[in-house]
Amino acid sequence: MSKNIYDIEDYTDQELYEILDLNNPSDRELEAKILMMIHKYEKSQAKSSKKLVSFFEEIYTHFFADSDDEEEENTLIENYSNRKLTEEQTMEVGKMDATLDKMKSEGKIKFDATINTLTDASLSEVIDEKEKMDAAIAGGSNLYNPTKTNVSQQDKFVKETTSDSQQKEVYTKELTYAGGVLNPILKQTKKRVISIDSQYRADKRTFPTEFTFDLSEPLKDVVSLKLYSVQIPFTWYTISKTYGSNFFYIKGNSPGIQDNETHDIKIDISAGNYTPTQLADNLNDSINREKQLYTDINFNDTDVSYNQFTSLSRINLDINKIYNENSYYVEFPVTDILDASLSPYLKDSLRNQTIPAYLGLQAQTYYPNVIKTTPGAAPAESDLFYVTETNSVDMSKNNYFTVYKYINTSDFSLDVSNNSSIVDLSFDISMSLVTDVSYTRAVIIADINNQIMNNYYLTDSYLKQTSVEEYNSSTDSYYEMKLKPNRNTTNNSENSKIAVLFPENVSNTNMWYGTNSCVGFDDRLIELNDIISEKPAIVQNDTFIQKSSNQNDELQVHFTPTAPQFRVDPSMNDLSFSIPYSTSGYSATEFLSLLNTTVKTIPDISINFNYDTSNESIDFTTVNQDPSGTYAYLNTSNVFNFKFDITTDISMSNYEIDFQNSILVENITLDNFPEELKTIDAPTALLGKDLNTTYTFTAWDATTKTIDNNIPIFTIKTTANATNIQATADVSDSYLVYSIDKDSSSTTSTSSYTAWQHKINKSIASFVDPSSNLQLFTTSNTRTKDGEIISTDDDGNPLYFGPAYKEVSSESEQYNDISFNIQINKKLSATQYNVAFYDISSNRVERNIDFNGDNTWRDALYIDEGFCVTSLSDDSSYNLFKSIPSDGNVENFTNSSAETIGKIDASGCFTAIGRDVLAATNYLTIVKNKNDSIKIIAEENGVVSQGGENNIELQLPSGSYTRSSLLIAINNAISTANTNSSATKVTGGFEIISKNSLSYLNINLTILRNYTPRDFKIVFYDEVSFAQCSAGASSVKNTTWDSTLGWVLGFREYTIYDLSAIGIKTTSNNIEILGDTGVSTQLYNYFLLCIDDYNQNHLNDGLVTITDRDTSIPLPSYAIKSEFQCDPVTGETIYNASSGLTGKQVYSAMEIYNSKNATSSIGTSVSTKSYGAGPFVKDVFGIIPLKVSNLVSGSAYTEFGGTLQNQERNYFGPVNLRRMTVHLRTDRGDLVDLNNANWSFSLIAEQLNNNPAS
Repeated sequence: MSKNIYDIEDYTDQELYEILDLNNPSDRELEAKILMMIHKYEKSQAKSSKKLVSFFEEIYTHFFADSDDEEEENTLIENYSNRKLTEEQTMEVGKMDATLDKMKSEGKIKFDATINTLTDASLSEVIDEKEKMDAAIAGGSNLYNPTKTNVSQQDKFVKETTSDSQQKEVYTKELTYAGGVLNPILKQTKKRVISIDSQYRADKRTFPTEFTFDLSEPLKDVVSLKLYSVQIPFTWYTISKTYGSNFFYIKGNSPGIQDNETHDIKIDISAGNYTPTQLADNLNDSINREKQLYTDINFNDTDVSYNQFTSLSRINLDINKIYNENSYYVEFPVTDILDASLSPYLKDSLRNQTIPAYLGLQAQTYYPNVIKTTPGAAPAESDLFYVTETNSVDMSKNNYFTVYKYINTSDFSLDVSNNSSIVDLSFDISMSLVTDVSYTRAVIIADINNQIMNNYYLTDSYLKQTSVEEYNSSTDSYYEMKLKPNRNTTNNSENSKIAVLFPENVSNTNMWYGTNSCVGFDDRLIELNDIISEKPAIVQNDTFIQKSSNQNDELQVHFTPTAPQFRVDPSMNDLSFSIPYSTSGYSATEFLSLLNTTVKTIPDISINFNYDTSNESIDFTTVNQDPSGTYAYLNTSNVFNFKFDITTDISMSNYEIDFQNSILVENITLDNFPEELKTIDAPTALLGKDLNTTYTFTAWDATTKTIDNNIPIFTIKTTANATNIQATADVSDSYLVYSIDKDSSSTTSTSSYTAWQHKINKSIASFVDPSSNLQLFTTSNTRTKDGEIISTDDDGNPLYFGPAYKEVSSESEQYNDISFNIQINKKLSATQYNVAFYDISSNRVERNIDFNGDNTWRDALYIDEGFCVTSLSDDSSYNLFKSIPSDGNVENFTNSSAETIGKIDASGCFTAIGRDVLAATNYLTIVKNKNDSIKIIAEENGVVSQGGENNIELQLPSGSYTRSSLLIAINNAISTANTNSSATKVTGGFEIISKNSLSYLNINLTILRNYTPRDFKIVFYDEVSFAQCSAGASSVKNTTWDSTLGWVLGFREYTIYDLSAIGIKTTSNNIEILGDTGVSTQLYNYFLLCIDDYNQNHLNDGLVTITDRDTSIPLPSYAIKSEFQCDPVTGETIYNASSGLTGKQVYSAMEIYNSKNATSSIGTSVSTKSYGAGPFVKDVFGIIPLKVSNLVSGSAYTEFGGTLQNQERNYFGPVNLRRMTVHLRTDRGDLVDLNNANWSFSLIAEQLNNNPAS
């Protein structure tokens, strides 16, 4: 049966004491507590209050029913029951309240305590104090009676209730002062000075600008306080210690480094006072410190400067961050293709479904910093190898290898004379094993791996044995060594490569490379970014060139001069060669090799085929370029090409120069020519027969020389005894050389010999051979100028006619000796020949035999029949004359079907081009979205991004590919990707190399991701990076935009500068931003003095400021601000997981919270939320304007009198002051940080004079 909680009969006395929270109370304590509880619930509006009032009345009756005053107490209880206090009860309550106030003012009881919140001990103290005061008053003492209201002898203040039927007791006390003017209530006052100095605060560990203190004596009846003076040391800092006030960030703003704290650069300075110049200098010191810390970034000329004339600061950002192929890997993805089809271990006919299998790659993923041995049977781990560090005849030091980190676009070379590489770093990786002892392969590999893993310059590196991919169905394995440079201990430069050099093998010390070595690498010197296929690339079957019917059959190529004057018997200017058949015939590859070998072995006398042996190392089926010199090859489309770079030199001995009837005779006169040019038979003839000779004539230095442009300068003729040229009346090789002004005017006037010389030299230099468009004349003439021998005149023309170098006096006229030398550089090129391709059988002696049914050039190599001669009786060779095109262009030969069958390039070379592709087998079929892509994927922090923006995907067009055309397509895709990608750049390509006489794939890629200043942003403020979050705290400390270093520097238009934005000033690779206002080292305009005097009878919020309109979203009702906490692991603000909210509620609360903290703007005016909210503080006593512009740091700022004393606090009535709390705050509402320096201020207190008679 449940107990009736309101029935006191169900409680013992001890239980009633516990309800009253008393322990063995006296009667007075018990009575006072019961009356207090009755009074408490009498005023309450709760539903249970009536029951509680009745309950406590019954308790009162229970304990005091048998007292002498039973009847009186019954009356009291009765009156309580009627909701009305008797006069005596009211008196008791008033005495208790008055006594409590008195003890509060004396500091014996806390200021916020009430009767209901007092402990038993405190309540007993209050009751004892009340009884002492009652006894003193009863004894006639003049002590102050707190139960009476103080009124004057003439006046009485009456307080009535709203009910006319009720009137409460009025308590009075006489006042003993006279009337006055200052306050109608007060009759006389006095003033006292209060001096407050922070050095005397009770706890010296507290902040000196926020402390609580007790006055040396209580001040009673205070009616006003007035500020008199302040003394504040100038020790606050321009750059404060508040988190976020002394730094700014350079943050990544591109995928890979964006929103990635590991790539944020923090530029900070120590808190302190700075001049603008000192501020810039210290920031530059900070940048230099960051250079040492962030070694993977190149800061270059990044700096901060201050212009003392404009007061503006400038930040010059010149940084770049480079990633290369060490941060990427190559992947060959496939879709809907069985893994087995990826294997190069299959037969060639089954390797044509995927790129890796086709090119000999046994895996889908490859790293450019890994080198591998050739896969094969696993070597025995127990094999012994001798480790030594001794060099001798039969052994060499083999317990190390050397790593070269170098900068170059080409491979590293051991040949110092031909090595253009810049070695950035080299270091040895040495075994830790005791030398001159044999160890098993397993021990050696383990030790090397350990040394690699612990190397200072490397990271994520190793040496290990690996099996081939499972889908290869093979037990082969290989050793792979990964050497990845550590970005923080090595330089990160563009075109940085790594090469490994092993010690040279000597008989008994074969450790690193070769078939019998411990590790088994292929070569002594290995480039790390060469990815070599494990298996040979697929073999492309050759077209078989038809067999001969007789081993005497020959294939011939004939070049005969087009111009008849050069057709000199016996075929002196012809170019011809032949290729014999073999009885078994040739494949296409064999035939091309035979053609080139034949041309290479032709004797080079006056006829030159310009064969270049460097072509032999190039596979032109994979390189889209022409060979240099004469060469037969298959192009990238597998079409036969035969390029001819031919020249025939025609000796100068075949020519003579004739000056008769020339400008020279007219301008110089016959008598002044040298005797060597004058012939005996014809004295008026002037012939230069030896063109190697330099001749001299004498010229009269007339003021003006007139050139008749219709007269040749000279004439070139064929000599009568020419050997390379026919010289008959009908056929010869001659040239008339005229002035360059011939077509524009009939005469040209020159003012001096020098002007005449320049015009003549220029005319000769401009003359070209009409048959070849090549310059015809050269000279061996030279002159001396400024001590240097040169071969041109002052206009840069060849020095055919030299300057006047001697003056000869002859009466009144001046004559000069002139030297001249004109040589002929006559060459026959391809455009001056006819070409014919023959396939001649053993019956070639019969000129009437038709070879049309059997021509290998035409039928097997698809050379156009226009070039092919099918009968000796029909010598229809092809005329190759065409104008030589300009650089970069070609002139094509076409047949009647408009097919291109040949071309002439800008160097005058002729190329015969087959009309069709040579057939081949083993094609690779590329299908879109199936096997058509190669990916270059970023893998390192700094280039990895969620969207893969730094990756490159090579897409190949669908279709069938030979090995050659596949490599061409891949390399074209690389070139296109390099052009189109604005982020990662890739060069290099896929090529076939010869290894053990087999064709292997080599992937050599140079990858560059270069982050420049445009990939960064300068962050002067945001509400995340500039917030301090401490573990265990439930709030986040945040600075404001107008308190940051960026604000001080004058960057106030934006909080974040996006350096890729349009309008940002760019100088080369640098980006500069200029402050939009002057540097300000005075952050504060005034301080706020706040005094809490623990009295409520004055205005608390006397300061009125401006505010912003609140547009924030309020938190939902279920979210509590105190539940937002700091995650000690991530440092991010999170909502308390144990708060009892659902997942959706937590998400909603966090989104609203984040919206309040994501108000920074990029490229626009800053949000007002980013600024300080203004000094919204209470208990503001006064504003202290700051006048510290000329004040030395550390000295005291003192202010008194004047408007400072106009700041006053008036109370609504007299108050007692004993304890105060003081705050000194900035104009932003934050506490002033004086860096533990002490400050002081003084007040004037005005008090009532309680005893004016004295």
